Amino acid sequence: MLPALIFDLDGTLWDACKEIGEAWTIVGKKYFGDDYVVTLEMARSQMGKTMEEIANALMYSELPADEKDKFIKEAFDYEIEYLKDNPGKLFGHELEVLCSLKDKGYPLYIVSNCQTGYIEKFLPLAPSLFIDHMCWSDTGKPKNVTIRALMERNGIENAIYIGDTEKDEDAAHKAGLPFLHAAYGFGSALAPEGVAHSFTAIPEQIYAICRLFNFEIPANAVDGKVELASKYLTSSQVEMLRIKVADITSDEIKSTHIGFITLVDSFVRNNGADDPEYDAFYELVQQIITVNSSRFNYSSGVMTPMPLVVILIFFQYLILVGVYNEKDMIKMSVPFPGFDGKGSFNPTA
Repeated sequence: MLPALIFDLDGTLWDACKEIGEAWTIVGKKYFGDDYVVTLEMARSQMGKTMEEIANALMYSELPADEKDKFIKEAFDYEIEYLKDNPGKLFGHELEVLCSLKDKGYPLYIVSNCQTGYIEKFLPLAPSLFIDHMCWSDTGKPKNVTIRALMERNGIENAIYIGDTEKDEDAAHKAGLPFLHAAYGFGSALAPEGVAHSFTAIPEQIYAICRLFNFEIPANAVDGKVELASKYLTSSQVEMLRIKVADITSDEIKSTHIGFITLVDSFVRNNGADDPEYDAFYELVQQIITVNSSRFNYSSGVMTPMPLVVILIFFQYLILVGVYNEKDMIKMSVPFPGFDGKGSFNPTA
């Protein structure tokens, strides 16, 4: 069975910071005066935190215990009411991607550090896509406990948690799950198993994580990309490359930051290959190298570490199909000492 995809909500599935700030401002003025304002930046900085942490951060001054409890309850209750008519905003192509993931057979879930009723205000924006959800109010425990509770309730064995902050990453790893960082969201991550810089990048990263952890993958996960990439590499050449890369042992992996993907992308685009087929080809190359590398991270869209053997193999294919000629390849070989542009490699050169 395909792994479950468990999503965080704020910064991952929607951006409701503006609306939350507006709701809190309305309630806060009753307790702290007309000068009370929760700005967009203030609201965004609280995403991913527990309800108590948020309440403490957004109080202008200390309140007596009974007033504090009243303020917190009223603020969160009104937040839910306000979101009913003023929902947060989805990210670009989100519904298209979620529908595609569901159609491929991935079970979709949500776990968020929020109060009861909050996730329910999101669900109408993505009707019938998510099987189940849980929040902080359901367990009163840290998010990793809530994640495991949802998995137990639904009989989930394998899952990937998708979120946008270090707290999400910590929760995922404590729950024993790989973490996919939604880098388009509100926070950073330390050592995620995958990174998506846009919602449309999520499927490719899920595929790579599934291969890394030996999770099941859809049977046709790459077929479409292979077909679209045929202008630059034939399907048989892509398959040969995939087989050769898969045969590389971990001892042969060289850790080096050389910006290979960016280099190839820039060179080809500057030579008149800026078209949809090339976009698909570029994505396929990223996927092939990502999936078959022993470990991968992202830095400004460039993967590192990178198998040097893969680079040499791939350069040979680019020459073979005419994307580059040998003179161009030799000019490009400056970052790769010893590479002569003809498939030979002498590390002492």
